[in-house]
Amino acid sequence: MSRSKKEPVDPPEGGWGWFIVVAVFIWCALTYGPAVAFPVLYQSIVREFGVTLGQATWLTGAFEFGKSCGYLTLPIFTTKFGDRKTAFCLSIFGALSICLSSLAGAPEIIYIFTGFVPGFVTGNLSVLSFTVIPRYFVKRRMVALGLSQTGSGLGTLALAPLIQILVDFYGWRGALLLLGGLSLNCAVAAALVRPIYLKSDITADPKKKNPTAEVLCRVVSKPKLWLASFVLVLVYSGLKGYLSFVISFATDVLGTGELEATFLLSIYSLVTMISRIIFGVIGDWKKVSIIWVIVITEFIAGLMIGVAWFIKGYALLAVNCSVMSFFSSVSHTFYVPVVAGIVGERDLEWGIGIVGFVSSVVGSGAVPLIGFVVDSSGDVKWAFAISAIFMVIGSLLNLFLFPPKPDETAV
Repeated sequence: MSRSKKEPVDPPEGGWGWFIVVAVFIWCALTYGPAVAFPVLYQSIVREFGVTLGQATWLTGAFEFGKSCGYLTLPIFTTKFGDRKTAFCLSIFGALSICLSSLAGAPEIIYIFTGFVPGFVTGNLSVLSFTVIPRYFVKRRMVALGLSQTGSGLGTLALAPLIQILVDFYGWRGALLLLGGLSLNCAVAAALVRPIYLKSDITADPKKKNPTAEVLCRVVSKPKLWLASFVLVLVYSGLKGYLSFVISFATDVLGTGELEATFLLSIYSLVTMISRIIFGVIGDWKKVSIIWVIVITEFIAGLMIGVAWFIKGYALLAVNCSVMSFFSSVSHTFYVPVVAGIVGERDLEWGIGIVGFVSSVVGSGAVPLIGFVVDSSGDVKWAFAISAIFMVIGSLLNLFLFPPKPDETAV
């Protein structure tokens, strides 16, 4: 079973839940961190296999597609094997895949073993990270989610320059081998996921022959869930487009060194960590409209992405990256209460999974599409223009898809 069948309890509002926050923090650091740092590997792929920069971005596309598949399989795995066993086995699977990719003789092998498979693992752990914490927290949910999700920021902060240093010293093959070994720590974090049986779990009818199919049908029948997915497609495509090409812009257009350029991802990570904690506290305020926070922050982030087109120096680009990072990280955790309000707390696992699946499947082609435009135009700045359009439109659509109500509060 997916949950421990001891005496049912209410969410303890802390306790062992803080160790769950630590586990999710480690998952985010060692799964999302390397993914955001993929642009560090682009130049190595281009030099090793003679592909274009646009073709190298298929690494990110493969990761996003794998993540989308993982979003849908997590509820099936946890129903059969439970949270802890699922997280443990997937963590080992992903780490071994990255290690094997160090033997690649073609870029397609890297796309599969460093992109798709780790993306599949990340998708599963991502859904689990958003659903296991709410089982322990209610009043301090947004703070707990914000703290746990800062792991992705710390991961990128440390791993972006670390991967570049490893590539310089050991080559890209040695860097991937060491990165795979580091990822094994996700399995250690999985051991912290202690099962908990809540009173809300009793609502499920054990006489149903196929409860999974019943839940899935109930969730997919929510029109607003599909609308939320479309909004996230635009928002995440804008963010991924910016992060995927900002290093190339710094090195090719501004003439910045590769190691110095990778620190832009570290800036993104550090600012993201701070902003998620700040907005996590804000999200728990009962008088704060979640939707308005999402709209305003995403709109500002979109404007900052567009402004990058006109930047002429590295210092200004670093400032631009800082402001964009502060406001773009909000939606990552703030959509959890939005989805919970659409499908209900009981079906949150499937709701997050479907939203993530749709946004990742469609969004997996966004970065390669932007890369195609960059290759065709010969100007990497077009990546900023397209990404800004995606982000701004996505932010404004929130007003039409989820009109804010006067009594709206965090779920």
